[in-house]
Amino acid sequence: MAYSNAEIYDRNKSEAEREQKLLSKLKQISARGNNAEVKQDRDGNWVVYEVKKTKAIV
Repeated sequence: MAYSNAEIYDRNKSEAEREQKLLSKLKQISARGNNAEVKQDRDGNWVVYEVKKTKAIV
């Protein structure tokens, strides 16, 4: 399968944009003082779970 330089550039650019969105989301979660769990689904999409810290005294 052959790709032109433009197609390769577009794929790399879109991947970089997806990574920037992921980093932005992780920074937002971190700023709230929570943790995040990141997984990738079968389609290659990033799934971000926000894990809220809760304190329980027993």
